[in-house]
Amino acid sequence: MLDNEMPPHDFERLSVDLLDREGYHHIVPTGSTQDHGRDAECRFWRGVSSQSSVVAFQFSLQKKWEFKLLKDVEKIAASCPDVSELVFVSSREITGKKQDTLREQLRSQRGWKLTMYSREWLRHRLTEFHQDLTKKYLGIALPPTIGFGVMAVDFLDSDEERLAEGFNQATRDTARAAILESTRKEPANLGNWHRLAKINFAMQNFEEALQAINEALRFANIEPVLWLNMTYLQGAALAELGIRDRSRPLLIQATERCVENLSPKVEFCAAKASLDEARFAA
Repeated sequence: MLDNEMPPHDFERLSVDLLDREGYHHIVPTGSTQDHGRDAECRFWRGVSSQSSVVAFQFSLQKKWEFKLLKDVEKIAASCPDVSELVFVSSREITGKKQDTLREQLRSQRGWKLTMYSREWLRHRLTEFHQDLTKKYLGIALPPTIGFGVMAVDFLDSDEERLAEGFNQATRDTARAAILESTRKEPANLGNWHRLAKINFAMQNFEEALQAINEALRFANIEPVLWLNMTYLQGAALAELGIRDRSRPLLIQATERCVENLSPKVEFCAAKASLDEARFAA
């Protein structure tokens, strides 16, 4: 279906959505350049790496992907001289040997880092982690997997209703168990604690959510937005416990925790809702 039925622009959008979930944020379309009056176009996207260098993105459904890639490299270099990395996504199979050859070629000729994702990567991500994108772009509904459950924790809001839309109770329980095991094996991974806090909050396990947040906040040099999100979630969990237990001290803690970090809308809308409830209950 990727080869024969998907329009190229839809494949670009699918690839961008997948790459965004892989950590390539702020990807924007660059448009096209005419090839000396002919119809041929060089369509690519660009973004910024974690080191703030410029990254170009190229996507292809073509059988002759290598010829097109190398031709477009010349055009991208001409129109974007500050590019230092190219990310290429193809619906075709690309051997490891071929990838190594092309990486060395672009490194020696352009000084670019080349990252390649091919058919097997697409299959794995679409069937094991991103079934929502499989349905959106390919019209295929797949049953949720444990991988999708774990991934969904990163992208869904923290309220239980939204979480339930993503996967059923059994999958949620399995996803929570998988995250808990990952946290046990890699306690130094901040992301594990963050996911554990989010899924416990969404499943109304507020004490466990607080424990995970407190562990996460022990980490040094937490990225500011993530720290803000976790402190808001901490306030929301305190508020939920205060409402449940009719505890004024917990409600006061929740109010103080959220108010001291007031800022524009952040990830956990549930924090504001819980804070409103806390004020009312108080």
